[in-house]
Amino acid sequence: MLHRTTAHPPGYPEHLERTQSLPNGETITVRPILPSDAAHIRTALQTADSDTLYRRFFTSRPKISDDTIAYLAEVDYRRRLALVAFASDGPIALARYEAETDPLEAEIAFVVSPDWRGLGIAQFLGQMLLDEAEANGMHRMIAYYLSTNDGAAGLLTRLGFVPDENEHGVTTAHRSLTGAE
Repeated sequence: MLHRTTAHPPGYPEHLERTQSLPNGETITVRPILPSDAAHIRTALQTADSDTLYRRFFTSRPKISDDTIAYLAEVDYRRRLALVAFASDGPIALARYEAETDPLEAEIAFVVSPDWRGLGIAQFLGQMLLDEAEANGMHRMIAYYLSTNDGAAGLLTRLGFVPDENEHGVTTAHRSLTGAE
């Protein structure tokens, strides 16, 4: 079951609907985000522990408006893409990329529920995003993470990112995509 709750919006990439077996024996489903997922985002932000929020937003209690939640759930599937991973009891991870001011560069970001970390979910989602970003014409990806976040550093290294800047405790890492000039 791919947790489809509404009709697909224009441009919805059905080819990104997947199931994935995990090392713990669980199977997850992954699909592109839908506007109806705004409720999942709101609930996840309201129930997330402060460490998860701090690692993702660099603050333990981000103030995120309803407009921002709607923005996060509504993507064009080309310049802005988000993937949601579901376990049997609901969403467990979200990964996204979004083009920056340079239309050929996109920022990539991840969040995985604490109970589901260390199972390769972020790496699986990240590789899907990198492949799709390249197919959508992106040439370069960028990621920002807290310099103390060893999990993010390791994940991004495994995905081929190279850290190149550390400012005020935030590391910037870049990765060229295969077809990039």
